[in-house]
Amino acid sequence: MFFLSVFVKAGSLGYIRDKIRTGAATLANFSISGRRYYFRLLGLKLLFFLMVAATIESVDFFKDKLAVLDLALELLIHVLLFYFLILLAFSPNAIVVDEKTMRESIKMTTRLFIKNIYSFFIMFMFSYLIVFLIAPMHEALERSSCVIQQKMIFQIVSAFLSSWVSAFFEVVLIVAWMSFYLSLPDRNNK
Repeated sequence: MFFLSVFVKAGSLGYIRDKIRTGAATLANFSISGRRYYFRLLGLKLLFFLMVAATIESVDFFKDKLAVLDLALELLIHVLLFYFLILLAFSPNAIVVDEKTMRESIKMTTRLFIKNIYSFFIMFMFSYLIVFLIAPMHEALERSSCVIQQKMIFQIVSAFLSSWVSAFFEVVLIVAWMSFYLSLPDRNNK
């Protein structure tokens, strides 16, 4: 599923890019973009997972060693992780829209983040708002399927609706972030 999700993300970004730029896109664009940007986006996703794993391991390592500085150190590590993840936020867009390599995309998005920090903050708040809106719906669907376990058809319908809600809002977020990325005035400046 991990490898398929990277292909779907690459294809979705390419499809949305074409739809926003030209007003038209075909399903062929989806598969072409999925193949073209797959390995660069896979590299970013692996880098993301390595950063999260390193953060978790470093917090666990220092938790035992420095009990006095435990909270402060944990907070510092999480703030640094959050900062690095923000820097990676537009890297997939830079890869797909501007045909950047993984390294170039990270450099570019770092520069964009520093120049547009307030705009980034507003977009992250918008993203969190959407996530908080779908979380209760998703949770309600999950709980309702657990309550009525005897009815297999209800579980199937619940799983389908839950997946549809999650997928819909993921597309909404991808479109919002792509539109925001394309609207940045200094995106093409070196």
